[in-house]
Amino acid sequence: MERDDDVLEMYDQPTRIQLHYQARSGRKTTQWHTPDFFVMRRGGAGFEEWKPANALDKFALTMPYRYLRTATGGRQCPPGEQAASQVGLYYRVRSSAEYHPIYIDNLKFLHDFWTHPLRIEAQQEMLVHDAITAYPGMSVASLMDSYPGLPVDVVWALLAKHRLFTDLSAASLMRWDQVFLYQSEAEMQTAIEKNRAPSQASLLAVRFLWDGRLWEAEVQGTTVVLRPEIGAEFSLRYDHFQRLVDLGQVKPGARFL
Repeated sequence: MERDDDVLEMYDQPTRIQLHYQARSGRKTTQWHTPDFFVMRRGGAGFEEWKPANALDKFALTMPYRYLRTATGGRQCPPGEQAASQVGLYYRVRSSAEYHPIYIDNLKFLHDFWTHPLRIEAQQEMLVHDAITAYPGMSVASLMDSYPGLPVDVVWALLAKHRLFTDLSAASLMRWDQVFLYQSEAEMQTAIEKNRAPSQASLLAVRFLWDGRLWEAEVQGTTVVLRPEIGAEFSLRYDHFQRLVDLGQVKPGARFL
């Protein structure tokens, strides 16, 4: 919720509410319940119960009328919804299954950078933004190789402050070669769409220089087949190959086919 622009305020363990529902035995029961959070969002306010997915599975067995499975596979709490609606609020059951584990781990890593903001020199931020403007989708590894004197913490601080973007669900931030940087989410989506639809010219086989050797590349759907002068061929995803081209690591060879 700290990363959610829709959230205005949140309070943990806010108050107790009464839940009336049918126990597994069939008897009616009344329980006092303290929701995990009271959340004020742009579109409304209410109680949110955040639980690990495996815990909700157990609750569904022990309290089948309190925790129900929705048509989309989530969970809902009808007695909580009833209690909240009486005072004009919503009640939602939230599950850890909503978020990719990599996303959660990356948020934990970035946590220190938004609770203890790093002082970033204007020149350092400009350096990063100039590089990303020139090469959208540049990896953290390539950025560090290009500017050895730049502290990598500057990148993490800019991500934490929403002044730089990467898909936090795609790869661990510790895998610098797999963390691709953009100015914004919109810029990343544009790059993805562009790579999904390679131009007709790119469907032709092309020769290029890479690592001092001559190669031939042929696009086959979303894959690029690479054939060296000597040795076995191998394949790369088209977007990975296009990123090598954009970064200037792949250079046109003597002639095109």
